[in-house]
Amino acid sequence: VAYLPNATASGRSVNIIGPQMPSNAWVHVAFTWSAENRANLYTSSYLQRTSGEASLLNNARGDQNSSPMTITLGTYNGAANCEGIEGIPISQTFMGSLDEMFVFARELQDSDLKQIIKP
Repeated sequence: VAYLPNATASGRSVNIIGPQMPSNAWVHVAFTWSAENRANLYTSSYLQRTSGEASLLNNARGDQNSSPMTITLGTYNGAANCEGIEGIPISQTFMGSLDEMFVFARELQDSDLKQIIKP
């Protein structure tokens, strides 16, 4: 799940829900965003879901604050808790290991993602 608080001009939050992950297997997960292409969720370099609604990428609404985006890995037990979002029970939140995390200053393209996950 990618949860984007205050991601629309009206201050509405956007959820992007990808496929269920297989057990006991490594899966590369990527999230990209740009003003032009909006929000995209990939698994193993394949585009799974997109949201054209996510025109903003910050934690604030409008001009009230320009807080940077917060990245939470695993389960967040605050206002953005995934429990109950579109039927996702708490038992389906992330339980596993993370190997690496990268943050880039630009939107990665499909070819970039394929290059990163090459064994």
